[in-house]
Amino acid sequence: MSSQTIIIAAVLLVLVVAIRYFYAAAKTTRRSHLQTLVSLEHEIELHENQISIRQQGLQRYNFLQYNLGESLVVQKEIAV
Repeated sequence: MSSQTIIIAAVLLVLVVAIRYFYAAAKTTRRSHLQTLVSLEHEIELHENQISIRQQGLQRYNFLQYNLGESLVVQKEIAV
C-alpha cells in the first residue's frame, strides 16, 4: 500500500468517528431538551390551573359585602 492510501484511510476513519460522536452528542442533547420541555409544559399547566382557581375565588368574593377596607389591610410582615 502506498502512503497516500493509508493517509486517506486514516482521514476517512477519523471522519466517520467524528460524525458518529457528534450524532450521539446531538441525540443526547435533543433527548435532554425534550425532557426539559415536557417538564416546563407541565409546570405551566400547573400554574395555569392555579391562576384559574384564584381567578374563580376572586370572582366569587363580594368585596362590598365583606368591606373592601378589610380586604386591603397592610401586612407589616411583608417587606416591599
